[in-house]
Amino acid sequence: MPRSAFLWILAALVASGLLVWFQYYYKTKPRPWRNTLALLRFLAVFGILLLLVNPEVEKLQTYLTKTKLLFLADNSASIDLQEERQAILRTLSLLEANPDLQDRFEIQNYLFGKSLRVGDSLDFTEGQTDISAALESLSRVHNNEKAVVVLLTDGNLNSGSSQWFSANPKLDIYPVVIGDTTTFSDLRIDRIIANKYAFEGNKYPVEILYSYTGQAPAEVSLQITDNGRPVYRNRVSFPAGGGSGQRELLLDAGKPGLHILRASLTSLDGERNLQNNSATAGIEVLDEQLQIGLVSTETHPDIGSLRRSLTQNQQRQLDIMSPNAASGRIEETDLWIFYQPDASFAPLYRLLKNKNTPIFWFCGPEADWNFVNSVQQGFQLEERGPAEEVFAELNAGFGYFDVSAWKTEDFPPVEGLLGSYDFTVPNEWILGQRVKGISLEEPLLALLKGSDRRQAVFFGSGLWKWRMATFKSERSFESFDGLISKVVQFLTADAVNQRLAVEYEPIYRGAEESYIRARYFDEAYSFDPGASLVLKLRDSSGTAAGEFPMSLGKDIYQTDISFLDPGKYSFTVELQDGSLRQSGSFSLQRASVEQQPLPSDVDWLSKLALENNGSVIFPDRPKVLTDSLLSAERYRPVQKSRRNIVSLLEYYWLMALILAAFAAEWFIRKYNGLL
Repeated sequence: MPRSAFLWILAALVASGLLVWFQYYYKTKPRPWRNTLALLRFLAVFGILLLLVNPEVEKLQTYLTKTKLLFLADNSASIDLQEERQAILRTLSLLEANPDLQDRFEIQNYLFGKSLRVGDSLDFTEGQTDISAALESLSRVHNNEKAVVVLLTDGNLNSGSSQWFSANPKLDIYPVVIGDTTTFSDLRIDRIIANKYAFEGNKYPVEILYSYTGQAPAEVSLQITDNGRPVYRNRVSFPAGGGSGQRELLLDAGKPGLHILRASLTSLDGERNLQNNSATAGIEVLDEQLQIGLVSTETHPDIGSLRRSLTQNQQRQLDIMSPNAASGRIEETDLWIFYQPDASFAPLYRLLKNKNTPIFWFCGPEADWNFVNSVQQGFQLEERGPAEEVFAELNAGFGYFDVSAWKTEDFPPVEGLLGSYDFTVPNEWILGQRVKGISLEEPLLALLKGSDRRQAVFFGSGLWKWRMATFKSERSFESFDGLISKVVQFLTADAVNQRLAVEYEPIYRGAEESYIRARYFDEAYSFDPGASLVLKLRDSSGTAAGEFPMSLGKDIYQTDISFLDPGKYSFTVELQDGSLRQSGSFSLQRASVEQQPLPSDVDWLSKLALENNGSVIFPDRPKVLTDSLLSAERYRPVQKSRRNIVSLLEYYWLMALILAAFAAEWFIRKYNGLL
């Protein structure tokens, strides 16, 4: 208790005593019940003064904490046999009904497939098994408390990480192995790695990952088909005990359209699971590629950064060339980048004068501004000042497209020119200039909508620093490359390609989300949530398979296509008035990895238990699990105490005592005629 509170209580004690002495003893004659009445008055007055002082009192609370016991049950479709389902339900029922476990632990039920859910209503319909995601979710929920996880699963995960979970040292994991633990020889195509897009007449890389489990050595044939046509065949060998391998190939792109690649391994005698002997991937072969010509007379880190940024998209081809070489590439180039142009660019620009090919200008201190001002009228440097380090300042009012996610506050300065810039065509700035903390109200990166061509201008050099800064802060180049990509889309877009963008997968599998998504932008290239988009589908024979309005989600339109029958489809997304449209094709498959007859993965579950202070349990031995949990000293309930500082006003009995003292004093005085 603070010293000041103690002094106030002492003062209240003295004041109460003085008041009672004055009322009952000072110059008064002895009366019946005087001492009793004085005591009651003293207690009442002292109680009131004590409440006015209101000292803080330390209150000790004791409570019992139990370890959390979390039952985490696999709800995926791989638990497909009646015996396996009954094993999970029977084990859960025995554990939940055990009175000793109920007394020792605080029990909670969860289930999982693709993600974690609270509850125990198992229906075994989940299309994916992601054990790592479920454990990570539990780790976040019970981050600051000790918990035991009883994991009931077959261990056949087909999504997420297969690394042993050890993110939370306070989670102990006891896997209960569900299903058949007998191992059989098994060949698998683990994955096909390929780009989504390729271009007609080109070759594209494909990587096939495969593996084998079995006691004896094996030699089989690996075959790859493209839309059913064989394109590769070779032998692969595996040592005794199993192993894995890979093949890296370059395949011809073929004709434009959707190409279904299927990689398959011939089966072994007696092999039980044949579904995983093959896998598919989709490649969209395109008949055109955006050709970009970067023209420069010097070498600079900006050029390397632009090349890496622009070629992240496989639909772009970038060629770096001199002004003389560029003069012979006029017809085949869709976008020009002029890096620090000078008078040597004059012949090239004369050839481009009567064409509307867009140009991305990089005009910093090294550019010849006399040349730039003389050959075009879209933008001009009116008053040239000295070179200066310039910081970027994002224009929050930019309206051609969304740049709100792009952050420039921590970007280093680039080399720019202090001066006055003038525009003669409609334009907007993405970035403005800031020098020594002062906004100059001059552009650093601007987009121009000219009547003859679209243009973009970066009034500086040193763009490479921003790409490196983006990676330093975000561990990825994605946001920087995304902005450059949006600028390129603005420059090269016609009305259809820019304002209506469609997102889809070449192949949709049964266990994955199956959506076709689209974004529609208005004339100012802002997302338009009020559009009416329609998805039109046709099957492989060309017969109409339906027409569906696309629903609005979060900044995107989408339609679920999971209801379709397996097969190949073509589609068109268009505005209801038919003014804009985009087309594509995809294949829908129903095969689910959850339906493959795989044995329970005891080895994986054993390592998971070993890494997390647990042990593997089999469903026919539930007593082993209960004995382990009940005998472990680390799971015993712990009695803890908590010291709370509370106000005296919370002790309601004190107020009752004050009222009782006053009432008793009044009654005695009344009864004895002393009032």
